[in-house]
Formats: sequence, structure tokens, C-alpha cells
Amino acid sequence: VTVNFNRTVDPSGGNLNQASAVTTSSGQASIQYIPGATTTANNGVQIQAVAQGFPAVPAGVVSLTVNQSALFIALGTGNTVLSIDAQTYQKDWVVYVTDSNGVAVSNVAVTIKVLPLQYRKGALTFVLEVPPFGAWNTTPANPLCANEDANYNGVLDLGEDSNGDGVLEPGNVISVTTSSTSGASSGIVTTGGTGRATISLVYAKSYTRWVQVKLVASAVVTGTESATQAVFWTSGPAADYNSPAIIPPGQTSPFGENSCQLPN
Repeated sequence: VTVNFNRTVDPSGGNLNQASAVTTSSGQASIQYIPGATTTANNGVQIQAVAQGFPAVPAGVVSLTVNQSALFIALGTGNTVLSIDAQTYQKDWVVYVTDSNGVAVSNVAVTIKVLPLQYRKGALTFVLEVPPFGAWNTTPANPLCANEDANYNGVLDLGEDSNGDGVLEPGNVISVTTSSTSGASSGIVTTGGTGRATISLVYAKSYTRWVQVKLVASAVVTGTESATQAVFWTSGPAADYNSPAIIPPGQTSPFGENSCQLPN
């Protein structure tokens, strides 16, 4: 049986190596699709196959995605933390996606996660590091505690509550804000024409200096995952932390001042 193939949708500008093929004894017919130079959205290409002379047999349709075969992801940020209201800070990061030649890759969906690693207890102390400059900061005396949610499932499992207070510390204290095409917030951001996208991390001022997190950006193309990560402590604007006369937000840890094995 002769099977005719055609590209019903193909924004990449690709081609087929032949327009038809004859089925073998096993009933299979195959051709090759040659993708064009332009990347497409997920399942943006559609190819149709029709059995010639058999109108009762429904056409077969397959969806394909054309994209660069290798991706490299990079995360970066500046030295600015925004105070968006009296209770909240916002720290912006940028994610860059390039191919193996360093060319920016657009329309790549990048999944963003922020995972807590450690937290501190105690109180901030004004440390006079280099006179006349100084800052409110933690000290080696502040207890350094591991994230109790060891498997990151958000459930208090047996053996995870090391301080016995019935709550997982530090919890997910940072909100990831990205802009989708619908304008809604999600954990997925799509790179623009320059191969980059902005990620906003939003958190209460009282958590500044007290929580260490891991920011992870990952994308999957042609079955291979590319990912990168950055580890950092929550921070605030210098103006809120560089004067001994101004008590900063969260001067006392929201997790208390006792040892890691005790609540509060």
C-alpha cells in the first residue's frame, strides 16, 4: 500500500525526504523528516500520513518539536534587593539558555524551584567588620540547623521533626514568581528572543539572613535535561542593615533562639 505523507503544520521550514512510501510485509512505511532552521513550540510540527486508495482508513498524525539539541543554562543576579512593601523583599534573578555554540535559545520552558537547605536560630548582631562600616549579621554563635524536610515532600515524615515542635523547619519561605504568557504566576518561565527570562524571589523581611536556599533552573530538550543551581542566604537592602541605630527586620530569628534540637 502506498502511504502519502505531508507536513500540515511546520513553522520550522523543514522538509520530507520523499512524499510517499510503500508498506513492507509488516505493514510499515517510513520516510525521514528534515527539520528547518527555526525552533518551534512544543509539538509545533504536524505530519500527516494517508493510505492511498483506502479512504475508510483514518489519516495518522504525529506532532514533533524542533529545537536545538544541546542546551546550557546559566543563572545570575545583581546586587539589588527591592523592598516592595513594609513586610516584603524581592530579589530578581535572570536565567540564560544557549546552545552548544553560545547562541541564545528562545521559547524554552525552564522549570524553577527554590529548596531550603539550612536555617539559623538566634539574633542578628551588629558586626563592625571594617571601621567605620558594619552590618547586622549572624555570627558563628548562631545555631546552624539542617532543613528538616529531608526528602522535600512537604510532609512531616517519621524522624524528620528533629526539634519536636510538630512543624517542618524552615519550610518553603520563598515564593517563586515568573510571568507566563497568560500573565499568571507559575514555576515555569519561557525564554524570550534573547534566550533569557527573569525570575523574582519574594519573601518576608523577617527571614533575611536566616534561611539558606538552593535555586534550581532546569529544562528538557530531546529527552536530555540541562540544569544549573545557585546556593545563597536570603538577603536585604544594605540600608536596612548597615546602621547600628536602626533595628533591622527579623532581628530575632523567626525560628527562635534555642539549639537546633529544641523548639523556638
